[in-house]
Amino acid sequence: MDYWTSNWMAQFSFAKQSTCTSQADWLSTCDDENQIFSDPLYQAQKWAFDLLNVEPVWKQGILGRGVMIRVNDPDGVDVTHPELADRFDEAASCKGNYWTYDNQNVHGTGVATLALGSRNNGKCAVGVAPEASLSACVGPTAISDESPARFFLDGLETTHISVNSWGFDACSRLPGAGFSDDDTLRRGMRRLDTCPFVSDSVESPCQICTSLDEDCEDVIVKYCTAYYEEEYSGCAEFLDLFITCGYNVLSEVGQNAITRGIEEGRDGKGIIYVFAAGNEHDEFEDVNMEGWLNTRFTIVVGAVGKDGLHASYSTTGAAVFISGPGGDHESIHNNIVATPGGGCTDGTVGTSFATPSVAGAIALVLSTNPNLGWRDVQAIIATTAKLVDEEHPSWGINGAGLRHSNYYGFGLFDTLAAVEAAKIWENVGPERQLVIQSGTIKLPIYDDASIPAKTFVTVDDGNNLITESVSVYLQLAHASRGDLEIVLTSPSGTLSVLHPPFRPENQHLPEEERWKLLSVAFYGENPTGQWSLTLTDKSPGNKADCVDLPNFAVYVGSDDDDSLGIVDCGTIGASEFCVDGVAFNEEGVRLFQEEDGRTGLDACCVCGGGMPTSDINELLSWRLVVYGHGQGGSLVGEALPGGEGSGSISAGMPGVGGNASNSGGNSTGGESGEVVYDNGENTGSGAGSWRTVLPNGMTLICLLVLLSVGTTSIAPVRQSIALSRVKQQLAGR
Repeated sequence: MDYWTSNWMAQFSFAKQSTCTSQADWLSTCDDENQIFSDPLYQAQKWAFDLLNVEPVWKQGILGRGVMIRVNDPDGVDVTHPELADRFDEAASCKGNYWTYDNQNVHGTGVATLALGSRNNGKCAVGVAPEASLSACVGPTAISDESPARFFLDGLETTHISVNSWGFDACSRLPGAGFSDDDTLRRGMRRLDTCPFVSDSVESPCQICTSLDEDCEDVIVKYCTAYYEEEYSGCAEFLDLFITCGYNVLSEVGQNAITRGIEEGRDGKGIIYVFAAGNEHDEFEDVNMEGWLNTRFTIVVGAVGKDGLHASYSTTGAAVFISGPGGDHESIHNNIVATPGGGCTDGTVGTSFATPSVAGAIALVLSTNPNLGWRDVQAIIATTAKLVDEEHPSWGINGAGLRHSNYYGFGLFDTLAAVEAAKIWENVGPERQLVIQSGTIKLPIYDDASIPAKTFVTVDDGNNLITESVSVYLQLAHASRGDLEIVLTSPSGTLSVLHPPFRPENQHLPEEERWKLLSVAFYGENPTGQWSLTLTDKSPGNKADCVDLPNFAVYVGSDDDDSLGIVDCGTIGASEFCVDGVAFNEEGVRLFQEEDGRTGLDACCVCGGGMPTSDINELLSWRLVVYGHGQGGSLVGEALPGGEGSGSISAGMPGVGGNASNSGGNSTGGESGEVVYDNGENTGSGAGSWRTVLPNGMTLICLLVLLSVGTTSIAPVRQSIALSRVKQQLAGR
């Protein structure tokens, strides 16, 4: 027996017991005559098997045979380990880049074990799909989409399921606990009428903060670090004291790579991409802030603890698809995994470990029915998931009767239910899309939580599309977009929070870039009717009251010069107006009175000068994209013939003109396979209506062409990557 196994197993008493409590913290282990496999630490991992409901599937002899699982991991995988060696396929792995033996392959080896660790071999426990095959790749090795794009393109012919327990974090802790300037703290305190913290303990900042100083700030940071789950709402008011965010998007390189996997993988049925949601819930991150997590091509996996409840670390969001067993900090022992060199240990907690367990369960589904497409797998998961923590306020029931939660996704993966569904499953039809472009609207977003900005889109009758996912693309001019709460409401009344407020993120998006947000909460609904998008600025003022654009500033001219814009600091002599947040030249600044009574002299930008940015806070345009199957919209990837007209196709792809009765210009953009119609002068039949409700009650009416009318052309995504202030999470994701 090797050192790792003997050392770990020495912690347990192996006295023979007739029964075992699977949900207990495993202070001891036991033999059980009813356990399916003989692996020595089987019982210590049984809590996860129970949560996944996988043992009844094993009893049917379904063990994952014929399915290739690719593990992509920055650590690599010890493919010589007895838990993995007999099913490792070197030819299907990244050439010469899957493992270098240095005892540092801890994370990737553990991930692989949970997905497909061997059975009845006298080692460790057992993976969820113990007869599946393994391929491996080291990566990503840099904070760039170039690295994952390379290993996604490797193995297109052989990979069935791609396991990715890594990510580029969008939010992180500020160095040194994140002490900020006193002005930031005062702004936060000034806007609070009552103490936002629930606790009345002596540790509560409400009991300690008698003055607004650094000591008070220190208390808030430490308190919110310790009690972020219990005090989530209150701590959100002070995130800028200890958190910084920089959202990232999926680049063209990354988009093209994963699209090829969907289109070419598994003989055209599509590779199943499974991603960890991340462990940044305590850093107030959301999965919609990461480009690899808010694409419809990925299954985003959250984690539950040994009690089956949301793990406190598991990142949430509208794109979370399903939950799996990740373990929890309260338990002494969690997942049993292999270690480099042939040993075993208690792998720590994380969505990194929930993800391969779910991937293994998907392997059992594919082993049952190899003809399932990537969208069929998603449909089976969504409709068979197990409801947990039913009273949690994040749950909602959509118009199709499905439950979804930003914390749990559709629930906990139910392997038996998914496998039984796969046995009789009839594949969904070709993917279709319904795309609506608002045109230019310039909807004001007021710096006031009581005045939400709302827009409405109406999808006409006659569309019998069954929704699978919904993406929203925003052309936004806002100095601090992290302040915004963004909610999409379907015609069925289903609400989905696409973006939570109070996040300290203030990247200025280039005019051509669209902010993408994804929700799977509308799965199964008919999209016919009115969709509403609501943007509410929940945090008065902007982060640092200026746009985070290096060497640029928001500039407002003098009384005689009414100019406003984002300009190069060097061209306006910004330092002549204010330095370090203090305005000193009133002659050079036009006072601007906000509704809350604050003047322009309160605001200074990062490069030394500037003005309040509320003038530029507006939604310029937006786009709604519904993906699904059935009747309605158009086939993804298909160009429809059109009549003579004046429509034009952009983005360098061939296309056809619009119908004569619909002469508005056609434009392309968004995800690969997506077509967008702009507003134009569309007067033909089948046009829907679009309107924006302004805060003063005025209504702007425009016409909108639905995708089922006119022509289409396909263009690949054109999105720029924005990875400022993000870090690659190499382990424990």
